[in-house]
Amino acid sequence: MTDSETEPESDIAIEDMLLFSKSASQQEPASGNEPPNSMVSVQDVKLAVELLESLDLRSVQKPFAAALRIIDSPFICHGQSVYLTAYFDIYYKDVSLHSVIQDASSTISNFLVSICQSRFDGHFEKRDTMDALAKLFHHSFLRLAFGYRRVFRNIAGQNIAPGTVVPVIICWVDVLMVRIGQATISLPSVCKGDFAKSPPGPLSCQREEVLFRAAAQLPEKWDLVPRIMSSEQASPAAKRLALCLTFAAYVVHPQIVDSPIDHDSWDHDSIKPDEMVDIVSEYLQHVFVNILETSQIYDSPKDILLQQRITCAMIISIYATANTSSEALKNDSLSPFQPYAIRSLACLLEFVMHPDQPSSSSHSLSPCETMDIAQTILVRWGNIFPWCWLAWADRRSVGADIVIYLTVTWLYHLSFQNEGEEDLTPESKLWDMAFGPLLRKHPDAASNIFFTLIQLYSTFIASLSSSCLKQLSLCEMDVFLKITWVITHLINHADSITSSLFCPHLLYVFPILCNMDGYEAVGYIIEGLVSIGPEVVQQFATKVQEDNSLGFINNLEEAVSRSKRKLQRCAEDQDLILCRQILNFLCLLWHSNVVDFCQTKTILSFLAAVAVRLSHIPDSCYHESYAFPALRDGFLNAVAACSTIKLELDQSNTLKAWSSEMLWQFAIVNGSTDLPTAASLAHLIISSKRLCGSFACAEAWSYMQDVLLLTISHHFLGDDEPLALVVCPSICQAMSYLLTRVDRKTARFISSSPWTSSLRIALQELLQGDESYTTEYSKILKERILIIGKNLITLIDRNFDDTDAVLPATSKVTSRLIFCRSADVPRVIFCFSS
Repeated sequence: MTDSETEPESDIAIEDMLLFSKSASQQEPASGNEPPNSMVSVQDVKLAVELLESLDLRSVQKPFAAALRIIDSPFICHGQSVYLTAYFDIYYKDVSLHSVIQDASSTISNFLVSICQSRFDGHFEKRDTMDALAKLFHHSFLRLAFGYRRVFRNIAGQNIAPGTVVPVIICWVDVLMVRIGQATISLPSVCKGDFAKSPPGPLSCQREEVLFRAAAQLPEKWDLVPRIMSSEQASPAAKRLALCLTFAAYVVHPQIVDSPIDHDSWDHDSIKPDEMVDIVSEYLQHVFVNILETSQIYDSPKDILLQQRITCAMIISIYATANTSSEALKNDSLSPFQPYAIRSLACLLEFVMHPDQPSSSSHSLSPCETMDIAQTILVRWGNIFPWCWLAWADRRSVGADIVIYLTVTWLYHLSFQNEGEEDLTPESKLWDMAFGPLLRKHPDAASNIFFTLIQLYSTFIASLSSSCLKQLSLCEMDVFLKITWVITHLINHADSITSSLFCPHLLYVFPILCNMDGYEAVGYIIEGLVSIGPEVVQQFATKVQEDNSLGFINNLEEAVSRSKRKLQRCAEDQDLILCRQILNFLCLLWHSNVVDFCQTKTILSFLAAVAVRLSHIPDSCYHESYAFPALRDGFLNAVAACSTIKLELDQSNTLKAWSSEMLWQFAIVNGSTDLPTAASLAHLIISSKRLCGSFACAEAWSYMQDVLLLTISHHFLGDDEPLALVVCPSICQAMSYLLTRVDRKTARFISSSPWTSSLRIALQELLQGDESYTTEYSKILKERILIIGKNLITLIDRNFDDTDAVLPATSKVTSRLIFCRSADVPRVIFCFSS
């Protein structure tokens, strides 16, 4: 890029410049140690950037515009006395231009100083502040700033008295680059841990002098700044500053502008990714040799050690970003690293994540709960996932354990809570932000790392269940919850072979987690197992049962018995949720034709306890507690699935605490708007060997008739809309089943009802209506119930006095178990298809 491209012509009025200059001058500049007298407006920062972008640099570059004064004594810089060898004392003759530049630079500098000093203040987590930082970290602004730097350095050179030797020239852009580097490290929205406080007095002055001198060593153009890291002539401070600026532009900036993870946001107009990899690799080896191979590194003062770890975190982050962008251009996986390179990267990761454990080589499934700024940079802002999953895909590689620890820590610090996102559930929002893009970009790497995690956690949980330690810690449970959550999504997006790998581990840990009250995690396990499919579940459930070392049967019986005891006492909502998940798990196993996994007596006594609990709850409580509706349809599904595999529920009349009429009434009492319960009743009717009495059949018909009418009239909206389309064929099938099996009097009574006539008319209009006038919803509904709907109309219209009438052939139906969320409650429902 030429200099002219960074020197736009002025298109801003002099009056606007003076107005901004007057506004900005009211704010006193802040030093690096004293808080600013007033908070800098984010709008002022944006305006300052726009003004600098609008000015014509050629009008600034005049020999008489500035004079250089050389002194050896301290001078005041932004209100703070600092020791420098040389500085500018600019005497403006063109006030309308140069005062604007001075005030704009002061505004931006004060804003960055405020960022550094308020890193724990929620004020700087606002979106508009991030937008201002995005402008300052953008390549275009940095190129523009270096354009100003060249202009003012030329002005300074032209004003040096003949014969004068100037060791170093420092201008306002150098100060600005130092502030950007400091703000990059101190971003408050990232730093949640402790950070070394700024040193007081002369030591702070010495540090600022070093930083300003380092800024003076930067090259003339921004695109050359990253190359300083591999330069043999640059000082260590200059290399660190170049590292901070590169990190801000190439790693932080894409994230604060919400650039998608799977989008290649590299600025290919500047340095190429391959070149950046080579530069950072050379710097990485230099740091590795000079820092990590020094035996006294862990004996360094705490603040120095932290600064070195921050440097390592930024090196790894830039390397990962450049390497990923480089390989993204080739549409290929990461090329294998040289052994020495992967060893160096692993040691740097270990150095950042385990500052107090220099010899640590084993991973930990317990995350780092409180991260310092170096760990925060690496885990939250490093953008190193899934790069490290690809680099260490082979668990035999050096550093594979630290990648496990990194991933566990990353999962722990991801929050399900997102404020201001009322239209999305927190889980779906987090998936779209954090995991979905990773899976789309590198699904195999993500599957591999989470398969490793579920293996390790399964073993870890088993060791807890066999010892006196019966509980996971809160942080470990949080991580495992997110692992199961991610695996559920992986199963939904991955192929069948990859999905089946997770199945035995999910089956094995389910009863153990039930005994640990991990009700949220077991919910995700149920969702994953339902998505895998009954054939795979049957295959692996048999293997898990046969492996006596796993203790699956004993753990499941303990979980069932424990849940029964809680039901017999005053169970809370969480206990009811866990009970529902056990019912769903039993239903899943029976639907997969898995038997003999638990003693029949234990299962029957558990089902009896659920029935007793449901029958003794007032109807009002069903609406007051979100747990009861899901518990009810979970119970109905379990009984229906149990009947399907011909497990004799009648073998012990002392344990049987329900009747068929009671089961049907459990569904009807909740009303016709609860679609999962309606699907459970339909499944129960179809799977029943015999129907209830005439009155119960008429009640069930009326109930399902209302559900079908509401579905045809498009009553269900939002999340219930697709669920209604899924459930509707099951409702039609169950209604057809009722009409063919009830006695003639009951059938005549049902078909002659005015509500049945209304249903017939609505159903016929749907199936025979003109498609050019129908909505997309109606087209899908018609396609799903076309055959079974016509059969239902024929059954309603038949002459019930004609004993020789031929009934329409009932098509063979197959049941399928699906997982859904209704009213934010996870539910398992049966649906039928012909």
